[in-house]
Amino acid sequence: MLTTKLPPFIISSDLTEEEKDQKYEELVAQWVNKVNDTLKTLIAKIANENGVPAQEAGQIRVFGRLTAPKKFNAEMDLAHRRIDYLIPAELLYGIDQQSIGVDLQTFLKSMKEFYPTHKRTDAVNAMNMDRQEGDEQDFKYIYKLKKLMQKFCTPIVEVDEDDEASVLAKAFHQQKRAKYGKGSKNITKKLEEDGDQLQKIVDDKKEKNEKKGEKERVLKRKRYHNFTRTMMAHEFLSYRRVDRFFHRATVKFDGDSESSRPFVLLSAKGDLFLDGQVRAMIALFVAIVRGYVPADIVECVFDEEYPNLVPCPFVPTTGFHASEMNYSTWEGRMNAVLTPRFNETWKKGWKSVSIREAIHEFEYEVQKTISKAWNTNGEEVPLSRDLPAVEEWVETYLKPWSKRANEQYNDYCLWKKAREEVMDSENPDASVWEILTPPLSSISNEVPHLYAKVLELLRKADESGQWPSTTAKRQLVMVSTTNNENEESTTSKSLCVQQLKAQAGTFEKTCAYSFKEGQGGASGSFSVGAMPGQCDQPKANTLFPELMKAAFELEIALCPNREPSSTIAINRNAQFRPHIDSGAGAGQSRSLIVALGNYTGGELMVEGAKNDIRYKPLEFNGWTERHWVRPFKGERYSLVWFTPKGCDGVHGIDLCI
Repeated sequence: MLTTKLPPFIISSDLTEEEKDQKYEELVAQWVNKVNDTLKTLIAKIANENGVPAQEAGQIRVFGRLTAPKKFNAEMDLAHRRIDYLIPAELLYGIDQQSIGVDLQTFLKSMKEFYPTHKRTDAVNAMNMDRQEGDEQDFKYIYKLKKLMQKFCTPIVEVDEDDEASVLAKAFHQQKRAKYGKGSKNITKKLEEDGDQLQKIVDDKKEKNEKKGEKERVLKRKRYHNFTRTMMAHEFLSYRRVDRFFHRATVKFDGDSESSRPFVLLSAKGDLFLDGQVRAMIALFVAIVRGYVPADIVECVFDEEYPNLVPCPFVPTTGFHASEMNYSTWEGRMNAVLTPRFNETWKKGWKSVSIREAIHEFEYEVQKTISKAWNTNGEEVPLSRDLPAVEEWVETYLKPWSKRANEQYNDYCLWKKAREEVMDSENPDASVWEILTPPLSSISNEVPHLYAKVLELLRKADESGQWPSTTAKRQLVMVSTTNNENEESTTSKSLCVQQLKAQAGTFEKTCAYSFKEGQGGASGSFSVGAMPGQCDQPKANTLFPELMKAAFELEIALCPNREPSSTIAINRNAQFRPHIDSGAGAGQSRSLIVALGNYTGGELMVEGAKNDIRYKPLEFNGWTERHWVRPFKGERYSLVWFTPKGCDGVHGIDLCI
């Protein structure tokens, strides 16, 4: 956080109201200059301390000040925000252009320059200026890119009464709008007096639409877990809204000559973006445009029923910058323009010509700095070649990623085809993974001598009926289906439905022991060994002491040079969703995992890489690397050795009797 102390404004009470306003504007201008000078000094100091050029440390500029109510929260009260990313136009040179014989130089020269504007009609008019015969192909290409961008956004669709997720989403939205929307103060007061008032407002609105013959519509949010490294599919924040993803401008910073290299400004608008989400959206968009992956991969990364992670790539941070914050719900309350623009309705705020021009100049300055940063060597590069930074990113990052992504997409296509077969099948026992997973006859039942004792004890623990139930938090990251066909479970296959029910307080947590994964029977996950701090020590230490000792001895036998772990997670027939382990490692940052039993499938995926761990131990960092289990058939156990933070120096083997 950057802070500075400045003296308060002092305005004489002897002045007229007009003189007071004039004096206030003068003091604000002085204050703005002092703050910007201080910010510039502090940023330069930070850059120097970190050994980076001042231009790479970023820029912050203040344009004015406005008194806001105490209840106003700049982060929480944001209606939507816009993030911009400036890329060299050659990144949009795709196979469509190559297929019709257009070379890179011709493509770049054909890019029409137009600048950002608040009105879409102005942008369209700018793109049509000086339009010449033969440009039709270029505009068709731009239109195709626009349709592709729309696939990344959250559409508004008619509510399908048979779609539980849509119905719940609509109800949740209506209640939220009734409580916090127009006239929210009056409604909140009524709610305090009558608890049923909220539902009445929602029902009245629905009845009104039915009388008009209008169908209800709902914003169909999407799950963006594949666009970030910090959020998983089972976490509610991954369920996001993106209003627009669009081509905002094409600019040339060296004049509009034929040798000037064009840059494209891509923008995304939404309520909240996950860490890396916009960079991943743009990188996937570029990969599709360039023909490295098929356009249908967009369906794959958004399909919440698909249990595998398909991580998207990321563009460099070079072109990334925050552009606009919108506080539309507060402008009326404050009688002020909070998003810089021309406006005659509100008296105060960021509406003056001088402020708007200063903001546009700063935006242009930032983008010009970014364009120079893309040209890392500072030399002039002909339009017939990619910039060195572009070439390096494409060759060393995007193309290797696309190779793996195409393999993952092919897996998705097989899964999708199998799902369609199951839906069309009249066999009640049909399942997707029964089709995709190899038969048990394809593997050997022979158990390596090193694992024989542990596997025997695992089977005894299973048969004892004392296998501990999985914790509710752990169950959330497991792909669960009911183990009792006659039991009506409140747990839905749809993560969307689960989370909306949880938000409404109608989701019941069910004991994990009543669920199964794969075809191995009831699932379960528990720990043995030591737990950190004031946590209760695992009950399984006393339930299965012989198993605990044999499992810790197995770790030593498998990795004699590895420091013995403090804790073991023991899993039975558990298919985990993509996740990272909670907490952190204590010195021993890498976990050790191995699987046992007669099963097929069930590979461990780590950051998209497939690992066969059946009697093949693997070390990985479970606290930072996203990992999950592929579906399997048969009996599958797995052991995970680790040392959590707070168990430093504790060896589980020393706790064994």
